[in-house]
Amino acid sequence: GLPGFVIAGSLLLTNLSAEQLVGTNGQTWLVGMSPMAFEIVAAPCCIILALYAAPRYLKSGITTIPQLIGMRFGRSTKLWFSIAYIILYLVVQIPVILYSGSLVFENIFGVSSLFGITKFQAVVVLCIIISVVGSIYAIFGGLKAVAVSDTVNGIGLLIGGLMIPFFALHVLGNATGSEGLAIVDGFKYLVQNYPEKLNSIAPADSLPPAVPWPTVFTGLVFLGLQSWCTHQSFIQRVLAAENLKEAQKGALYCAFLKIIGFMYLALPGVIAYALFELQGDQVTMMDEAYPQLVSQVIPAPLMGFFAAVMFGAILSSFNSVLNSVDTMFTMDIYKEFINKNASESKLVSVGKNIGIVFAVCTTIVGPMV
Repeated sequence: GLPGFVIAGSLLLTNLSAEQLVGTNGQTWLVGMSPMAFEIVAAPCCIILALYAAPRYLKSGITTIPQLIGMRFGRSTKLWFSIAYIILYLVVQIPVILYSGSLVFENIFGVSSLFGITKFQAVVVLCIIISVVGSIYAIFGGLKAVAVSDTVNGIGLLIGGLMIPFFALHVLGNATGSEGLAIVDGFKYLVQNYPEKLNSIAPADSLPPAVPWPTVFTGLVFLGLQSWCTHQSFIQRVLAAENLKEAQKGALYCAFLKIIGFMYLALPGVIAYALFELQGDQVTMMDEAYPQLVSQVIPAPLMGFFAAVMFGAILSSFNSVLNSVDTMFTMDIYKEFINKNASESKLVSVGKNIGIVFAVCTTIVGPMV
């Protein structure tokens, strides 16, 4: 029963979390704008999802990607695929979301100094808070609660994320001694002094984290298709659509949102480099660039709003993936191999109970990352 705009918001927020905001901006701080290719390539992949994949998925009547694998290759392949995916989610993907989210909060808001604890203790506490709040959405609210909260968080993320480059350009303009419109002067300074940083086409022989231009048309396309057209936590939103038309609308809206994603996922990193050079306090590590920029340019009254936006983005990725792994266990393992005659209410109950177990497991693993 999900409408298109909710699907778009949920797709965007399932994909975006602290590791993208900090990681991609950190990469552009180091090597310039070429990492924005990850955002741009997502757009055609979302279009392929809308026009090619979604009609076939909805026609087949599947609820999980392993079911599609089972229809194609048999029950045993489906079982092992489900087990592999569940393990991957529980020991890699969800713990990384928890850890990176906690680290961002620690770096931007100084949780350890606020409460007089060590950095590791702060990460543990934040992992637990994110896990508890996210689990309430994912386990007791179900996919609809996750998707609707993702949409609200998505609006907040677009506002909060897009604030950063404008505030940063304003601060950069003032730092150059602007006497007119500081944002315009900041942009002029960036263009005149760091044109190479604004170039998104990296040479073919460039090293990571730069994205060599031939890679955009080869490896990156396949990575994008895997993410946007076959990843359970993304596809589940499309499968929950009211109808095919709404599923396609959601994917196409998301394609548009990904095209403008470089504004808050790539540009702030380049502005951070120029600003820190001007101030003479250049950071030494990629992952420090975005948190330091945020702490410098956001006015104090708006810091609470940005904290809420960041927390929402972290929660959205966490609860989306947790909801997907619950669904895969319930539909692909429990219903298929343990209790074939389970009623709908029994499946919901099993999904909630296993969700609690999974949430506890990932919370233990998170700080160890």
